[in-house]
Amino acid sequence: MSKTKINDPGAHHASSGALIRRFLPYLANYKMVLCLDLFCAALTTLCDIVLPKIMSTITNSAMGVGITLTAGIVLKLAALYFVLRIIDGAASYYMSSIGHIMGVHIETDMRRDAFDHLLRLDHTYYNNTKVGTIMGRITNDLFDVTEFAHHCPEEFFTLIMRRFMMEIAQRIAKGDGCGALITGENLGQVASQTMEAMTVTGAVVDMPIFMPLVGMDKEEIITIARKIGTLETSILPYEDCCTIFTPPHPKIRPELEEILAAEAAMPGLAALEAEAAEQTERIRVRITDQVEFEG
Repeated sequence: MSKTKINDPGAHHASSGALIRRFLPYLANYKMVLCLDLFCAALTTLCDIVLPKIMSTITNSAMGVGITLTAGIVLKLAALYFVLRIIDGAASYYMSSIGHIMGVHIETDMRRDAFDHLLRLDHTYYNNTKVGTIMGRITNDLFDVTEFAHHCPEEFFTLIMRRFMMEIAQRIAKGDGCGALITGENLGQVASQTMEAMTVTGAVVDMPIFMPLVGMDKEEIITIARKIGTLETSILPYEDCCTIFTPPHPKIRPELEEILAAEAAMPGLAALEAEAAEQTERIRVRITDQVEFEG
């Protein structure tokens, strides 16, 4: 008699619990930052509630609406308002300058441990997963991406980030003596791959850009991926920049002038590009009888 597979609703929760337990040690390294960040968040929330109340009370009293306040009470309320403004500003500064990069540091730690684990894997793993010979570039840009996301106009984020990456790619390509860039863009597949968006993206570099997939439909791309053995990897769930930072309403028909204006209002952008390009690490993996890593 055949057995019927029953989906266990608790299986997902067990898996989630296991993931949380694996994540907690990373979070523990930054528990002080986390506690201060939560405390500052509570302070800013309290200020957002109290400050408008103080202003409305003073304003209503001045207009003869509601209770009448004496000059002494008004001065005390004004002093309280001033103190709360200072507290709100200090708490907001902490969250923006220190608290929000905690996640970046945690992600960096997790990626480092994951990469160390890959280095310790037996060569049969790479043979079975058809890795072959890999030339990879790892860019130390986690912190830069997070800072970028906090200062870039929301509707332009994806476009300016793509221009940022193209500029870094061009710096690396020219340093290696390459004559062109190759991308996997596919016309109309996502908001940043409209004709207008791709024109704006490509305008940041002066090298030829080859787009072998630009005119293919989704089924053609999937067929090729299945043929070369990359489909299973490509469909794995992974929260990359597109998932985390994609704005709810991206600009799909941008004009170069408005993008240039947005970039001009972001000081230090060129320095970030240069720094990211310089802090690259080349990893060559040769799969033979033994796995050899060359720096």
